[in-house]
Amino acid sequence: MPVESYDDPKETVARIWFFGTGRATCLGQPGKDCVRRGQIEWFKKKSREIPDDNKYKKNGIAFMHHAL
Repeated sequence: MPVESYDDPKETVARIWFFGTGRATCLGQPGKDCVRRGQIEWFKKKSREIPDDNKYKKNGIAFMHHAL
């Protein structure tokens, strides 16, 4: 989810990333599910789409549905 600049709504100054986890076990351990490889690949793909010269590229925070 892009976070827009207060001064210029066309400029993204940060991003909020969300990762959902299911209700299955994680790596054979009972409890909540893990973040899956497909989600990590999605994140990597989307992050690479941000140009390297974007000064806000590294501004962001990620949230998970269930904590590790």
